[in-house]
Amino acid sequence: MSPQSPSAFSSTSFSSTSFSNIKFAPYWFDTIKPLGLAKLSENLECDLAIVGGGFTGLWSAIRAQERYPHLRIALFEASSLGYGGSGRNGGFLHASLTHGALNGIDRWPDDYELLRELGETNFAEIKAFVKQHKIECDWRDSGEIEVATAKHQVAALAATRDIASKYGEVLIPLDEPAVKARLNSPIFLAANFEAETVAMVNPAALLIGLAQHGI
Repeated sequence: MSPQSPSAFSSTSFSSTSFSNIKFAPYWFDTIKPLGLAKLSENLECDLAIVGGGFTGLWSAIRAQERYPHLRIALFEASSLGYGGSGRNGGFLHASLTHGALNGIDRWPDDYELLRELGETNFAEIKAFVKQHKIECDWRDSGEIEVATAKHQVAALAATRDIASKYGEVLIPLDEPAVKARLNSPIFLAANFEAETVAMVNPAALLIGLAQHGI
């Protein structure tokens, strides 16, 4: 079809039509009711000023409030809660502080066991906090599956389990029927399942829940 043909699509008009209703904002914030926060309109005195309304800022404010209830604590956010990376993630919570066992073992072999324990403690405390304060954030203990789609990857999964187990990491092996019972794809041959330290969560709802707890 020639570019001059009346029935040919213009890439510009096609793109404009396709994306005419989109907005450049994370999906998560369409699932919650925004939390109205006061705007700073005058001088404010406080003992502790926290800049940034993401997870780091909110957790810092909550912990500071718990440990030092006599302090006047103020949190400042230029845009909206979770505007940066806290609201633009994949919606999962992982205990690993090292982006996986093998990466951590390779880079910090002497410290990995401690790093793993700290990550798991952090995960457990977040989970307990969410439960204790009844924060509705679609928390789901999903676990994580690493799959093999070729025979050599099956052996690699076994090697990963052997290495990780030496550092206290628990990876459950799944053979072909077991992995297909969870993920019914004809190309999956085996998998490692990490059951305890990965969860799915709605980050925007978690942000709102943390903010409401801190107010």
